[in-house]
Amino acid sequence: MLKKKRLLFIARTIFIVVSVFFGQILSAQIPTYQLTLTNESQTSATTYEFDLYLLRTGATPLELSLFQFGLAFDTSIMNGGTLTASIVPGYSQLPANYTSGSVVIGLMNYTIGGVICRYFNAAAGALPPGGPGSGTLISNVSTGCNSPGTRIGRYRITNSVPFKANSSCKHSWSTAPGSQRTNTTVNAYIGSINTNITDPASNLGYTDSGTCIDNVVLNPQTPCAVFIATSTTSESCFASSDGSVTVTLSGSGVSNSGTYSLNGSAFASFTSNPFTLTGLPSGNHSIEVLTTTPCTAGPGTFNIGGPSAPSSSTQTISACDSYTWSANGLTYTSSGTYAFNGTQGSCPHTFNLLLTINSSTNSTSTRTECNSYTWPVNGTTYLSSGTYSYTGLNGSGCPLDATLNLTISNVTAGASPLASIVCFGDATQVSVSASGGIAPYTGTGTVSQNAGTSVYTVTDAAGCSASASLTLTQPSQISATLMTTDASCGIANGTASVNASGGSGIYTYAWSNGQTGSSASGFASGSHSLTITDNSTCSETFPFSIGGSGGQPDPAGAINGASGACVNQSGIVYSIPPVPNAVSYVWTLPTGVSGSSTSNSITLSFGPSYAGGFICVAGVNSCGQGTQSCFNIPVLSRRPSPPGFINGNVNPCGGNTYTYSIPPSANASSYTWTVTGSGASIVSGQGTSSIQVNIAGGFGQGTISVQPQNCIGKTAIRTLNITGIPSHNSSLFGPSNVCAGTDGIVYSISPVVGASSSNTWSASGQITIVSSTQYSCTLNFGAGFTRGTLSVTSSNACGSFTKKFIIGSKPAQPGLINGSSDNLCGKSGLAYSINTVPSATAYQWSVPSGAGITSNSGTSITVDFGPSFTGTGLICVSALNTCGKSLDRCFAVSARPVVASAITGNSNPCRSSTETFSILPVVGATNYFWNLSGGGAITSAGSGASINFSTALSSGAILSVQAENNCGTGPMKKKLLHIDFSCRRNSDKELEQSTFTLFPNPAGSSTGLNFYADSKNTYAMIMTNLSGQVIWERTFSSEIGLNHIEIELGDQAPGMYLLNLMSSGDQGAKLRLIIE
Repeated sequence: MLKKKRLLFIARTIFIVVSVFFGQILSAQIPTYQLTLTNESQTSATTYEFDLYLLRTGATPLELSLFQFGLAFDTSIMNGGTLTASIVPGYSQLPANYTSGSVVIGLMNYTIGGVICRYFNAAAGALPPGGPGSGTLISNVSTGCNSPGTRIGRYRITNSVPFKANSSCKHSWSTAPGSQRTNTTVNAYIGSINTNITDPASNLGYTDSGTCIDNVVLNPQTPCAVFIATSTTSESCFASSDGSVTVTLSGSGVSNSGTYSLNGSAFASFTSNPFTLTGLPSGNHSIEVLTTTPCTAGPGTFNIGGPSAPSSSTQTISACDSYTWSANGLTYTSSGTYAFNGTQGSCPHTFNLLLTINSSTNSTSTRTECNSYTWPVNGTTYLSSGTYSYTGLNGSGCPLDATLNLTISNVTAGASPLASIVCFGDATQVSVSASGGIAPYTGTGTVSQNAGTSVYTVTDAAGCSASASLTLTQPSQISATLMTTDASCGIANGTASVNASGGSGIYTYAWSNGQTGSSASGFASGSHSLTITDNSTCSETFPFSIGGSGGQPDPAGAINGASGACVNQSGIVYSIPPVPNAVSYVWTLPTGVSGSSTSNSITLSFGPSYAGGFICVAGVNSCGQGTQSCFNIPVLSRRPSPPGFINGNVNPCGGNTYTYSIPPSANASSYTWTVTGSGASIVSGQGTSSIQVNIAGGFGQGTISVQPQNCIGKTAIRTLNITGIPSHNSSLFGPSNVCAGTDGIVYSISPVVGASSSNTWSASGQITIVSSTQYSCTLNFGAGFTRGTLSVTSSNACGSFTKKFIIGSKPAQPGLINGSSDNLCGKSGLAYSINTVPSATAYQWSVPSGAGITSNSGTSITVDFGPSFTGTGLICVSALNTCGKSLDRCFAVSARPVVASAITGNSNPCRSSTETFSILPVVGATNYFWNLSGGGAITSAGSGASINFSTALSSGAILSVQAENNCGTGPMKKKLLHIDFSCRRNSDKELEQSTFTLFPNPAGSSTGLNFYADSKNTYAMIMTNLSGQVIWERTFSSEIGLNHIEIELGDQAPGMYLLNLMSSGDQGAKLRLIIE
């Protein structure tokens, strides 16, 4: 019983569609095939299995060439799941090679009576590709009703979710073309089925009884097919529900009456075909029809159109003061948004109004303005008071009536002095007044003004202002030039005199010591004054000082010099600092010492009898002698002791002065100091045990050394190393050229004196620093490395110093090329060379066209210059290594001669003279070309030339010369000449006076007339065409000597013209002028 229920559930979920195609038509009776589905079982809620048998009646063998079947499932039974099918191995009674396939193929959806079904089929009994061919016959395993035939196989149907029992699916299939099959419809069934198919087949139905147990036998039945067509009318208004549909039925199962279901509602009757349904709202609808045949059609869908929303319209209006809306007849006086619900046609309609109400303008304004007023209402400017009106439109386009009551204020100001300024720097009273405008005024009255220009502003009651300026002068200031003589020797004997100027010019004098007059005497050294007063009682006081040149000199300071001396020693210098007020010095020497001086320094010689003693010195002036200073000089018998350690800063920073010293060495008479290092210099103290050293900004490394000495000899040198910024000249230890993509290259420098405990390494140009220590680093070079910089920065308290090293992937550019550069025409066997380039393994040379390399030894080549090399070119060389090629180094060569030496000769020749010019002979030159700009006749003679300047046209000229050989001319050498047109030889005077020239000629828009005159004169100049017609005339005056008259021709037509010159009524000259 449980099996029956399971079979019932399964039977409602599947039906079988069978189609058997014949590969060939038998001449015997048409065979009938029986397809039986049995042994159904539901192994789980999602899995169903069944066996499929095939029996051929009337013949023993089965023909399987085009056999195929299909399975159809109601999607509602599938419960929305995903369906798969496969063959269960080991159940087929067909030969093994026909059942090796495992998956049923082909999957699609179809719709029957509005129910969606899932259909999949298997070709050739679910055999794999390459199954039985046409006409293949397989013997039946068994025959007869009790045996369903040959088992094709067991099939397993699996759904992704549990099946649900509810089925009304139908399915149709079509046979292949030419297989003589017609469509067959199989209805849903209960129980297993037994299908008999004959060829040709007709439409088949089924019954619940058959010739075999549990089989359903399909028999011929009347076909049933109905089709629905619809036509619709839309809603007339939104939500009016007055749409309609006309339904027309067609097909083999059509009838003129029956029932229909609209949108799934209960079925209702129709009595005609077609029939119409009314009162429908807009939107999508469905209809299903059941005819009396009986046949079912649908459900089919149709759409009723109509408005998607109520109709509305919007009107935008601008009006003045008010607006009456035609939609509702209401009048509005304020802006806003208004709505009115009415009808348009026969449908409801919403009218919207966007209203802007603008106001008319009626205004009166009263204004008081200064000088003028522009009324914004009409843009008119008014200069006088009055009442004005204007009628027009305002900014909103509404009526405008405006009235202006205008008062114009025109105030003026004045300023005048009440008295003149008497003394320089004084002031006077000025009266400031106002008139016009509207009283009262501010800014008027009496004010004080100094010399100069002042501006006064007055304002009336309307706030209008006016200004007046007043300029006042004053007498010049009293000034004085004082001359003084100093008081001498502390006595009041100084004098003073004055030259006064300015003021009224008449003066009286009052000196601070009571004297009057333009000079005074008896002044002691110090500050004094003089007051000068003119006859306008204006006075000025002038302070002055009287210097003191008297008094004995100050005491002499300590004597500096050698602490001892040797007998028979000379040239020893002793000195004291300059003594204030001393004009000379008196030196006192011990026995055996000679020397003389009147200055603060003396050079002494110590004779053989010198046994020691004191030297003394005192300052002297006209007032007497000052206090002496003395110094003991013992006789020396041995050289100085070795110097002690030098005291001072070992890390001096730039921009400061430092003291360095040693303890005095016994018996030392002097000390010799030396300093090294850029920026270090001795400021003072040379010869003593202490010096001042200036350290300039940027100072790096250096030394300070000292050596004591006396007349017996010198001691050892003591040296102190000093470091400012830790600069250095260390080389970079490591390869200067590295190929791209190389890793782990180590570089280092020597230790840097004065540097702190660490150095900073940096790199650029695809160089990566892998690791570093104070004086070394390890580098990797990127794949694109060509050239980069490795920098190391050393630092201390004075600053830092960065040393940069260039690393390349290719060799460095070669240095300068050595060899001949000029006059190479036809030469051969010339050598060109460079210095060796580090890391280079080869060199590549190139020479210009026409030249050839006859030998190449790497850093040098030998070149022959053939006949085709006649100009200039480049000899280039590059260095090569495994990383590539360096930049080219090029050297310019020329087949032609070199530029000539400086041109010698007179740079300022007279126009009437003939001068000689020359150059040094040019090596290889076969000829010389001389040229002079601006006229002049040249007679060339090789490296020299003679020039007659009488035909020169301008004072500035350029003389040039070029040397030539068989290959061409060399560069041009030039000399600037200034030709003196005013100097003449007497023999040329008459010729020059009568010579008139035009330049340029032919001319364009202007030309110049040049001539000499030996006296001043007046000329008439007349220009005519060749027919004698006067074009223009003018007069001009000449000066003695060279005259130049510029003639403007304007846009005169091109052609030939005559220029007539006349002086004092006589014919002067007639010149021909060509205008281009």
